[in-house]
Amino acid sequence: MSQTSINAAARDILRDLAAMSVGAVTGIYLYNLFKSRHRRVETPTSLIDSITCYEGSHPTSVLTFGWDEDEKFSWARKIALDEQGGRTRESLIEAEVYDRKLLIVETDCMEECNTPEITTIDLDPFGMGTSLSFRRKSGKEEHWDLKLYGGQLDSILSQEDEMDVTWDPAGNITSIAGHDGEYRQEMTYYSNVGNRVFPDLNYLCDDSSINFLSSFILGSRSSSLISSMVIRRPEYHYHLLASYLCDRFDQPLQVRHEIKEIKDGEAKEYTRRYDIKYL
Repeated sequence: MSQTSINAAARDILRDLAAMSVGAVTGIYLYNLFKSRHRRVETPTSLIDSITCYEGSHPTSVLTFGWDEDEKFSWARKIALDEQGGRTRESLIEAEVYDRKLLIVETDCMEECNTPEITTIDLDPFGMGTSLSFRRKSGKEEHWDLKLYGGQLDSILSQEDEMDVTWDPAGNITSIAGHDGEYRQEMTYYSNVGNRVFPDLNYLCDDSSINFLSSFILGSRSSSLISSMVIRRPEYHYHLLASYLCDRFDQPLQVRHEIKEIKDGEAKEYTRRYDIKYL
């Protein structure tokens, strides 16, 4: 074989190898792209982007949430709507950790005076709550001390009252009761639906509660999603049944609350539906 033929054959081999290399690189890129997309699908975020509440066929409120780079709660905006979809109220909730304190400030965006309500949670060296302080718009202040054991809330104490918290072996709060006997709250849970998203949907019925945003820090986060709740106070009875429409990862896409209230002898029944979107 001549030298010219040898050189031509070598060029052909090198060209084929280059083509194979390009194909291999392209294949590896496509494979990694598929893997990353598949991973994103298989490991969905646990952070909620928005919650829309419906009573009947029209929305009554919209909650949107912001999260920082460490996936900790940063802010929330709540808009209340009338039957025509117009805003009746809008408030902004902002959170910041400062000097071993978690400050949560809620400001009414539609009031001229804009006097905020401020919640302060004192934190221990592990970032868990030791006390709660509230300053209302009226200037009234409240203070509660928290007792936690193993990361679970055991009791809440103020100068006027004390609440005891009871847990089941699965890590769910089953009751909260006052020492004076005038307040009692009891809950049951779905054993097969874990409480894995943020904020805590077990407090969705009272989204103004500090537990809704900070239940883990307060030691009040149950491991499963709530099935029913009963609250008893003098002249007041509240009964809630909760159901969930979940995706294939058992994350709620929709929550339904059937509620019955009896206050001063008058009964009221209604249903709320919450549509949930994730980041």
